[in-house]
Amino acid sequence: MDTEGAARAWVYAVLYPQAEPSEVNNDGRSFHEVLQSGVLLCKLLNRISPGMIHRIKETDKAWDCIENIGNYTKACEKLGVVPTFDTPDLYENKNMRVVAQNIYSLARMARSKRFAGPLLAAPVYTMPV
Repeated sequence: MDTEGAARAWVYAVLYPQAEPSEVNNDGRSFHEVLQSGVLLCKLLNRISPGMIHRIKETDKAWDCIENIGNYTKACEKLGVVPTFDTPDLYENKNMRVVAQNIYSLARMARSKRFAGPLLAAPVYTMPV
């Protein structure tokens, strides 16, 4: 599984622990489409640290999505997770790799705080031969 796929699987495992992986990972949407609204990221962060994000706007209006993403990155900073992406990286699909890196950083922080949910193993990077 690639880095984005593993990050996506972890997000779903944390948010939907009773669901079968095939139910949530094969919905036909890309990593970007799943996260673009910022809703799942906000819910993920609230699962790890309840109450960090007080208002999540569950719409597909651009300004609401951008606000959700901003709330997520601000909450990450409060938890000590340095944001690795800017809003356009996610919302405009400019660099989803750095969004995945942020999710890995959040997972490491959660593990260090003794989060009882599923773990996300560190990505393995290989050099092309």
